[in-house]
Amino acid sequence: MPLVIFFTIHTLSIQVLFFAFSYMSRRNALQFYTIILYILDESRPLNRTPTYPDPDPSLAMDSQRLVPPALGKDR
Repeated sequence: MPLVIFFTIHTLSIQVLFFAFSYMSRRNALQFYTIILYILDESRPLNRTPTYPDPDPSLAMDSQRLVPPALGKDR
């Protein structure tokens, strides 16, 4: 029974959102959508694990080098 209540509220909220979007201009709908995504992103837990693999540490060392090597040493 709680699952039925959850899906009923979920589908009603989606219908309300689509109803609101249909009466907005495209720019206002995009701003509203951006705000919703920001709120959802901020409500995620802070200790989440990254979904991407760890980068190669040798590549990180090359990208952090600010001064290029001297041309005389490379030749």
